[in-house]
Amino acid sequence: EEQQDLENNPKTLEDFNNTNIVLISGLAATEVFLGEKYTGASSDLVKIRKIYEVMSQNGLLSFGEFIESTSSSSAPTPFNTSRPQINRDKFEEYLKNIYESAVDLLKEHKTLVETLFVALKKKKTLTSEEVEEIILSMEEIPHSSEKEEIKG
Repeated sequence: EEQQDLENNPKTLEDFNNTNIVLISGLAATEVFLGEKYTGASSDLVKIRKIYEVMSQNGLLSFGEFIESTSSSSAPTPFNTSRPQINRDKFEEYLKNIYESAVDLLKEHKTLVETLFVALKKKKTLTSEEVEEIILSMEEIPHSSEKEEIKG
């Protein structure tokens, strides 16, 4: 059902990548905020793999060659309806890259995420207006990288 939804709503490579970064960001947040690498979140990893398969099937990945098809009747092609076996090494490389992107984004916006956490801890829920207000107030504060440049 979820796989079918992905296939029926074509997206750009950037859309797929952003969706996958969001899915893996929980794992990345554990590293950034707790200093630990967590190996859980298997359901998110399954979703990422399904999205990666769709990306490969639709020709969005230049390296998305199929190494074999689960259908013995025909050779794998980008539009084969059988479920392909993706190249495991390429997938693991992709997974590593989106994980690193999520870590980088969280580190870049760590102060904002911490501020949102504190606000959520106090109120339990935030409206979109409250989130926007927090984001706008944070734009006035230099990012950690900018602070270092100022000190330096």
